[in-house]
Amino acid sequence: MKLRRLIRLFFLSTLTSAWLLMTAPVLAQPVNTDAERLFETGFEQFQNNVFANAIDSFNELRRTYPDHPRSMDAMYYTAEAQLALGRDEEAIRILDAFDASWPTHPFAFGTRLALGKFYFDRGEWSRASNVLESVLERSPGPESSALALYWMAESRIRMNEPDAAIRTFQRIVDEFPGTPTAPRAAYAIAVAQVNMARYDQAAGSFEDLASRWPNSDYARNVGLALAEVYYELDDFGRTADEIRRQLPYLDGVARDRARFLLAESLNQLRQHDDAIVEYRYFTEGDPGNPYYRRALYGLAWNYHHQESWQWAADTFRLVHESGADDLSAESMYYEAVNRRMAREDAEAVRIFESYVTNWPDHSMVDHGWHELGVLQYQRRNWAEARDALSVFVSGFPESDVRGDALMHLGNAHIALGEFDPALQAFDRAIALDAAPVSLREDIRFQKAWLLYRNRNYREASEQFLALFESNSVSVQAAEALFWAAESYFQVDNFRRAETLFERYLNSYPGGRHVDAAHYALGWTYFRQGRYTEAIPEFQRFLNAYQETSETVPYRSDARLRLADSYFALKRYAEAVRVYGQMAADGDDYALYQIGQAYSNAGDAFEAISTFRQLLTDYPDSEWQEESRYQLGYLYFLGQEYELAISTWEELIADFPRDPLAAKAQYGIGDAWFNAGETEAAVRAYQQVLTGYPGSPFTADAAAGIQFALMADGQDRRADSIVDSLATALAGTPAADQLRFRQAEAKYQSGRSGAAATDFAAFVSSDAEPVLKAEAWYYLGMIARDDARPAEAMDAFRQVLQAPATANRRAQAARELGHLELDAGNAEAALTSFQAVERAAEGNARLVAEARFGQSLALSQLGRDAEARRLLEDVVEQTGSSPDAHPALLGLARLYLDEGNTNAAVPLLNQLAAEAQDETGAEALYLLGQEYLLRNNPRQAIETLGRMAALFPGYPEWMAKSLMAQGQAFESLGEAGQALQLYNELVSTYPDATEAAAARARIAALEN
Repeated sequence: MKLRRLIRLFFLSTLTSAWLLMTAPVLAQPVNTDAERLFETGFEQFQNNVFANAIDSFNELRRTYPDHPRSMDAMYYTAEAQLALGRDEEAIRILDAFDASWPTHPFAFGTRLALGKFYFDRGEWSRASNVLESVLERSPGPESSALALYWMAESRIRMNEPDAAIRTFQRIVDEFPGTPTAPRAAYAIAVAQVNMARYDQAAGSFEDLASRWPNSDYARNVGLALAEVYYELDDFGRTADEIRRQLPYLDGVARDRARFLLAESLNQLRQHDDAIVEYRYFTEGDPGNPYYRRALYGLAWNYHHQESWQWAADTFRLVHESGADDLSAESMYYEAVNRRMAREDAEAVRIFESYVTNWPDHSMVDHGWHELGVLQYQRRNWAEARDALSVFVSGFPESDVRGDALMHLGNAHIALGEFDPALQAFDRAIALDAAPVSLREDIRFQKAWLLYRNRNYREASEQFLALFESNSVSVQAAEALFWAAESYFQVDNFRRAETLFERYLNSYPGGRHVDAAHYALGWTYFRQGRYTEAIPEFQRFLNAYQETSETVPYRSDARLRLADSYFALKRYAEAVRVYGQMAADGDDYALYQIGQAYSNAGDAFEAISTFRQLLTDYPDSEWQEESRYQLGYLYFLGQEYELAISTWEELIADFPRDPLAAKAQYGIGDAWFNAGETEAAVRAYQQVLTGYPGSPFTADAAAGIQFALMADGQDRRADSIVDSLATALAGTPAADQLRFRQAEAKYQSGRSGAAATDFAAFVSSDAEPVLKAEAWYYLGMIARDDARPAEAMDAFRQVLQAPATANRRAQAARELGHLELDAGNAEAALTSFQAVERAAEGNARLVAEARFGQSLALSQLGRDAEARRLLEDVVEQTGSSPDAHPALLGLARLYLDEGNTNAAVPLLNQLAAEAQDETGAEALYLLGQEYLLRNNPRQAIETLGRMAALFPGYPEWMAKSLMAQGQAFESLGEAGQALQLYNELVSTYPDATEAAAARARIAALEN
């Protein structure tokens, strides 16, 4: 917070009385009109945010009339103006001088308090404390004294003087208990005690806070904090009691935390039945809940204590299969223990082996090796027992079960007749990394293969690649290279996979995975949308494929992907040819795709014939329903609405429960609508809502009713029908969809005010949470468009806190990030754009947009190197794909900030030519600005003049472009052209940020 804002905050309540005190003496003296006029001029400039001019006016007043009472006010407002211009040090100097010159002035005391808080915010704790101490020396009122003490205490916390801080907080509680700061100080005392691990004292402090200020926000937050303290004190009974008292008043994250803490407490109290109930609250809920895995772990332990070994083992498995951390390792170990207790010895052995292989550095791995060796020994698997126990003995000399292990190891050697300690020496050599290279390579390959089999592809790729690069001529090298490429493919790092597959094919042309490499390389290109490059790889695989080949028997799939590649490239004739080969072998899916290919190629006649053939030749095909729907759709596209309706009605009659039935019913509504039969269309849409209330088409049907009637000028009837249907369907998802689509239709038709009212009512209802999140998103967009950023940010945060869809969560986080950037809160913006990336779920475009936003935030924070790395990584992953455009724009902006225009301009030109969205619009504007900076206004005008043709749908950049072109014409002395552009800006985009500046230039040019 700027110092200017702090001072205004402190003086807001006293400003009127202070003004009266200052003006009273003036009324008794002759009025100096020149001084008054100077002050009024400066103050008017200050209020209009023309701060530099205001400073000049105030300085002239102080210089010309130093003894005039207005000079004091002018000095104060000069400091405020300096702050507004970002000149903090100069402002502080003036405020210090003000305080020294007029210590009794009404503004002086607040100045001290504000300065103290300013130094605190700057991290100058000692200086802040000294200034605040001087506030107390003047004996201010209770609230101001309490505030000064509070920030003194916080300064001492920052200076790592917690005991002194607690004493200062206690002064507020004791001396100023009636101020709003008192409960805040009491809460701070308890928090400080918790941080110092003084849990007994913290418990007493929280209890005192709740008793003395029961209605304060801090007291209402005490419940869970007090329970946490009791838990730290191992007072699990009081923890459980406190949580049960507070649960009715908690929601969201706090409620989840409370219930988990309650489960943990009941677990400690060995109240297993109750603990299981609380843990199941999480385990039967959302797996994405942060307490899900810990709850599974606690549930498993309760089953263990109840000797339900099988249930315990199954639950421990769920834990370790859902993560890759210490909890996973510990859960894998205890799954094996419980398998052994359940007498599932073979499975226990397998899990112990997996545990010791995957978690060699875990704190309990010595027990894992010991358990594995003893279990193998009990199963009379002497060699396996010897191996496991030898690893244990050589690797864990300090383990507490070493003696028992040595005994079992000795007996295993005896059972095998191995009196020579060679094996023990060999195992010790492995532990010291002194085994033969071939054996080490085999071990490393098996470890990487196990990671691959466990779907830990990222780590497997690193292991395979490291093995290959350490010895590219070893027996395992070719295998390692192939599986490294395959591992990168599995984690969608297609660029890296592509490079390694190509390297394998070039390095090992006779390798046993050559066919598989061509097939996988084709898939690599296919997954990147690089269908032109995928086609020859699939063709090479198919040409080399032999019926007897056992390497990769995937001919049908390769042929299908080849056809799909032609299809994606809209090379429908070739796609039909390949699909036709499959259809000749009786592949009904291929026949269906042929119909789709003809349809997309615009050959409706062949498409209809193909779908009819499929319906006739394959009456039991799983593509029957799809083919019927597509047939109806082709009739619809051909405006043969009666045929479309009858075809879809037959589909509904024959397959009433198929998901396509609802889609067909919705299509019937569209057909009637296009045929101009509004009433029939409305009835058909209503049938979707009443006949298929749980289908994904209820939303479209609800919107269809709205738009059909609104298009017919029946807005009121549309609302009436929706209201009646919502009442009839009350309690069903369809009712929520109706209400939501009603509001959405108003928004899309430009009635944002009415839409905002409906959305506000919707989020206050008991509607389904995902739809409520959608409504919050629209409320955020409406507030954003109405220039209400604070409300918009609150609405977008509601989306992020709700169980929204991943796509909507990403959109809300993106909008929130940009608003936070506009507000200058780069740290919060960075967090928001990171949330966009998490919600992107592999969507390359969203990832690029998220990284672009992160780069903007990092640049604001002065972390340009990090920003560049993020963007370069996106470009490396996505290559020349349009998905890379946001990242390329971010790099161009970074280059511009660095003054590296030679690197920036080619990127901006590329984006302006290729991008068809806002990315291209911004790039074109930046390119024009760069020409202006290079003093090339003609080139700037030519560049920016393309905005109207290329990006007319982006008003923000249109307005910026018009303003910049006007400035360019002015620099050329062509005022008439500039005036024309400024007038266009003001008339077309009156609410744009640039409109005010354009009006000012119009006024100047016309005068």
